[in-house]
Order: sequence, then structure tokens, then C-alpha cells
Amino acid sequence: MHYIIDGYNLLFKTGEKIHPLQNSRQNIIDILGDLAENLKFHLSIVFDSSIEESSLFPSSYQKSGLEVIYSPRGSSADDYIVELLTVTKTVKNTTVITSDRELSMKCKQEGAKTLKIEDFFDLLIKRQRALKNKTKEHKPEYQETESNFNRLLKIFENRFNSE
Repeated sequence: MHYIIDGYNLLFKTGEKIHPLQNSRQNIIDILGDLAENLKFHLSIVFDSSIEESSLFPSSYQKSGLEVIYSPRGSSADDYIVELLTVTKTVKNTTVITSDRELSMKCKQEGAKTLKIEDFFDLLIKRQRALKNKTKEHKPEYQETESNFNRLLKIFENRFNSE
């Protein structure tokens, strides 16, 4: 499943109070990058480009397991997310993360699934718990056999008596 996140919608829903805005955005990118890598999620986050940094083409880069995308000049992040859905061949395997009702409606019309920001947080928490439980299940429990314990005890006693 590919998850496309409405970046500023997520940022403002978290109530992130770090200023300037670039620091808040970078903090969210760092957190999501780590989560994507640890949870094996295919995540993309889309932000509006600033006017002075925008180009005719979208810009993007990878941060851990996260693809960070800035919309092209003249296109909002919402518009670009819908555009991405129109060109992807796997739209049915794509979920857009947004609490914006209008964007959610447009994405559903394109055939994508949608999740509200709060539901996405719940999904992340469930996935983290499942991953922790899975690692606990696979963690071998070591217990000494009686014969091995007696062998180690004899070694210890011999060393103790020889010193």
C-alpha cells in the first residue's frame, strides 16, 4: 500500500508549535521518515512549494523511507495529489491521508482510499504494536538444560577451588 500524505494538513493537525514553519515541517519529515523505514511503509508526503522555491516541475527527495514532494509552481499540494492519482496505475493500492473533506472526495473519485489524519495515527500505533509483538514472538527464550547447568557449575567449582 502506498500512502500519500497531505503535508500541511498533517502538520497543522498535529499542533506542531515549532517556529519557523520550516523547522516544524522538517520535524514531521524526520519523524515520518523514521516511521516509514521502521514500519516498512511506502510513504510520500506532499507540501505546497513556496513561491520563491517553486519550479515548473515538482521537486522531491528521499528521507529514510519517506518520499518528500513539493508541488510544482501554480499547483497546490491538494491539486498535485489528485494529479498523482490520475497518472498512477496502482491507484487502488493508494491511500491518501488527509482530513480535508474536499480533497478526500476528489481522491475517492479517482479510485483511491482515504484516511483521516487521526485514523492514520491509529494505524501507525497498531503497526508499531504488531511489530513489537512480532519481535517478541521471534525472540528465542534461552533456558539452560539441567546437564548444561551441571557442566557449568562443575567448571565454576573447579575454578573456585583452584584459586
